[in-house]
Amino acid sequence: MSLVDFAQEGSLPKIQLMDIETLKWIGKNRPDFVKTNQPFSSKIPEQVKKYLPPKLWFLKKDCVDLIHGIRHILRVIANASNLIFNRKTDLVTARNLLISSSLHDVGVILVLENNHIS
Repeated sequence: MSLVDFAQEGSLPKIQLMDIETLKWIGKNRPDFVKTNQPFSSKIPEQVKKYLPPKLWFLKKDCVDLIHGIRHILRVIANASNLIFNRKTDLVTARNLLISSSLHDVGVILVLENNHIS
C-alpha cells in the first residue's frame, strides 16, 4: 500500500517512508506556490552548521535517519533561518526559533504496535 492509499483511508503510519507511487502522486498534485522575491540568504548554511544537533543527542539512535531525523531537522533549521533573514526577526526571537527548530524532534521515541510505530 502506498502512503496515498493510507492517507485516503485515514490510517497513515507514524513512520512514513516515501514510495514510488506516492512520489508520482506528489509530482502530479503539486500546489501552485506563489512566487516570492524572498532571497535565500547565503548565511543559512552557517546557521544550519551552528544549530544542527549532533546525532548523539537523539534519544533513540534508530530515529536519526527516519522521517523526523537529522535531515528533517536540517530542513527545519534552514527554513527557520530563511524566515529570520527575510522577516528581520529580533535576536531573541531568532535564537529561540533556531534552538526550537534544532531540538524539536531529538526526543522522539518509537514504539512498534500493530505494525505501526508511535
